[in-house]
Amino acid sequence: LHLNMRVDSTPSLISRSEWAACYDEECNLQPNEEIYLGLDLSGKIDLSALVAISARDGDRIKSWFWKPNDTLAEHQRRDRVPYEKWVQDEHIITVPGKVIDYENVAEKIEEIMKSYTVLGMAYDRWRIDLLIKELDRKNIDTYQGEYGSEAGLRLVPWGQGFKDMSPAIEELEESIINREFKHDGNPVLTWNFSNAVAVSDPSNNRKLDKQ
Repeated sequence: LHLNMRVDSTPSLISRSEWAACYDEECNLQPNEEIYLGLDLSGKIDLSALVAISARDGDRIKSWFWKPNDTLAEHQRRDRVPYEKWVQDEHIITVPGKVIDYENVAEKIEEIMKSYTVLGMAYDRWRIDLLIKELDRKNIDTYQGEYGSEAGLRLVPWGQGFKDMSPAIEELEESIINREFKHDGNPVLTWNFSNAVAVSDPSNNRKLDKQ
């Protein structure tokens, strides 16, 4: 217990003080700026996330989240976080019903592609085929390879194992320590980062622990 509230003693990947030090109230992305996207599609009843990061001039980020409207109250009790307030404050995009329709995610990606120059979108392979179908319906072609080699949205597969995640975690830590990483204080993103815990293999490579 800490201040009479039950807490997990497992240390987060990024400490609260380091996260707070990277807050910048003027953090934003400029129209037509070159950016990269990172997508984490959840199961259709949980939180899906999309994060944009500047490709030039520091690591400024912007994030979007989706949650089914009909499960908000139940999941608010389950997860002990103020989902309903986050929706009211426009930090979460709600989707009608009890499941996330990936069409809503495709609509946001389409909107982002019109506002910024998207150099690529990294993604977890799980359920990506369902999103690609929704992008196809919006006439957004997808491809893999060098940026600009084809028209449409460049997709970059990103594994969740030690091989892909260990160098990414090191780059993230370096960006935060050097204060190149900037965020706008989005409370949903802050909550996600507070839950991020890394585990190591015998060679000291690291990945995020889904448990």
